[in-house]
Amino acid sequence: MKQTRRSATVKQVEKLWGKSIKVLREKKNIQQWQMAKQLGMTFSNYTKIERGIIGCRLGVAVQICGILGIGKIEIESGDNT
Repeated sequence: MKQTRRSATVKQVEKLWGKSIKVLREKKNIQQWQMAKQLGMTFSNYTKIERGIIGCRLGVAVQICGILGIGKIEIESGDNT
């Protein structure tokens, strides 16, 4: 039972992360295919991250933050302005 709750929480975090990076990417006028290319991943996998279908490793998250010019605090606080 605990593992099911944890999995649900992880999924919620992945969805929130995906929504946050989508908003920030759109504000910077960066296309999804451009993000995927800069990250060295397929377009399909990048869109899955944005939709919260899959998570990403810390290294990829750091790369995403670098591309979008944001820091860890901005993501955690939801300060997407």
